[in-house]
Amino acid sequence: MLIGFDANFFAAFMQELTSGTPETAVQAETKAEGMGSIAADSQGLVLQEWKDATGAHAREFVEEWISDALRELRIVLFDTTGCHICRRDVLGRGMPKKDAKRLSIYKDVGTDIVISDDIDFFEPTEADCGPRRREKLCLGRSGSLCRHIEKSYGVAIYTHIGFLAETF
Repeated sequence: MLIGFDANFFAAFMQELTSGTPETAVQAETKAEGMGSIAADSQGLVLQEWKDATGAHAREFVEEWISDALRELRIVLFDTTGCHICRRDVLGRGMPKKDAKRLSIYKDVGTDIVISDDIDFFEPTEADCGPRRREKLCLGRSGSLCRHIEKSYGVAIYTHIGFLAETF
């Protein structure tokens, strides 16, 4: 099984690791590794997004973690430019360009699941909604875009909390 990490989930995971208080994001990453491999592109777009999301203060730690994960084959790199049909489709449904590019990469390499806490993967038209609505759309996986992505492209989108709760 291939699993993709969105940049915001990766940042939460790194925050927990570097703070010394591992909680749900670390548990989700551990579960993901137990289920398969973490997918990324050989051009480095996904890895760069992860690094950018974590900020300069954690750069050295992030670089070391990624290097170790690549060496241990926990992260697998794929040659791809992404699925252009998928990218064009989700852009037309309101997903921002960077997110659409990452999703198109994950779709093209056969990723089964993407872990993201970003509403743009679930319902980008409601980015300004309140916390209760956001939880319903994301944790409940009821956003129209995440349902469309799974139905049309076979990629399931989960928040890290939802991923932890799911039995596969």
